[in-house]
Amino acid sequence: KLNWVSDEGGSSLANGRPACTVLGAAVSTQELGPVTLRYPAHGGSQLRSRMVLLPQQASLKLEPRDATSGRLCFSNWGINTARVLGAPVQQHVKRENDALLLEVTVARGERAPEWLEIELGWPHTTYPVRFRALFPASGVRAFNGEGHELQSGAHLALQQVLGSRLVINDSNHLGGMELRIGLPDGRGLRSYPLRVLNGAVKLEIPVLDYLADIQQLLTIDDSADAMVAMTVLKRGNIQFSLHIARYSAVLERESANVYLAGEGLKWVSQEELENLPVLAMRLEHPEDEPMALNPRYSEGVVTRAWGFEPEKRESGSWLIYPGAESSVPFRPTLWPIAGDTTTENPLAKAINISDQRGRIEAIDGVIADMT
Repeated sequence: KLNWVSDEGGSSLANGRPACTVLGAAVSTQELGPVTLRYPAHGGSQLRSRMVLLPQQASLKLEPRDATSGRLCFSNWGINTARVLGAPVQQHVKRENDALLLEVTVARGERAPEWLEIELGWPHTTYPVRFRALFPASGVRAFNGEGHELQSGAHLALQQVLGSRLVINDSNHLGGMELRIGLPDGRGLRSYPLRVLNGAVKLEIPVLDYLADIQQLLTIDDSADAMVAMTVLKRGNIQFSLHIARYSAVLERESANVYLAGEGLKWVSQEELENLPVLAMRLEHPEDEPMALNPRYSEGVVTRAWGFEPEKRESGSWLIYPGAESSVPFRPTLWPIAGDTTTENPLAKAINISDQRGRIEAIDGVIADMT
């Protein structure tokens, strides 16, 4: 049946019947899939249009698995092929009864597209149809400024916040989302409802938007290893967490070397390690030129260690720290070397005490005398 619809929205049954011709098929008894509709079936043509006809019981269901994968269920469409065009996804097609299932997965490190362009095929025609559908995803992912994917619980340094973002996908309903920011022990907790436009299925949250909150919270905890937790919740359930600290790595002492440790090194290349400026300065003589430490190699490959060789250094307190051009914001370390020092500065003498407890007590005493 064909109905005429007026500009005012009124509808009336058209006289005669339309005719359908299946595209891509010389002869077909099925008026299904890509067709050309002509009205009336006989005589002069008043209407001619290409369209896709589906059975009345046809349906499409999006079934997200997580933030990077899911499947599209084409029930009663009569199709026998489906494939994704263009997008960097892995795909697999299988049939279950009257449904064709298209499973899609985004490769690790790649961002899930909001939309998929899918080519559909019917067994009675060689004419394919392109169809646009939402990517079936549900979950939260995070990426740093270089585009590397971060896992839940990953650490970022303040210096690495620029360009880092949380990406929330939900092809069914992006609602009831909340962002909480606070110290891991619960202090300073603040909550922000995440508001989205009606019908939106994707939300990106730049971490930089919350830099003021992060910096303020870090002032609450004076520990060098203090960190702030950013947590995404959906209806009260934790979906993803990200930790932001002052440093992405820690410089440790071992034998004659210093070495870097920490999750923030995961994306540091061999070239970056080889060119990382690691400097040492004796605090008793800050006017002296800092000494650049040489990286250590193992079988010709640069390691995460640099040679300091304390037995070759003058007595005093040596601060080992990153140079201004360092791409890795690591926490500096102090390496006291016992022995006589020429300074008469009480603070410098206190810093030079090798025992940690004694050093802290002496520094507290100097500060108390100063106040």
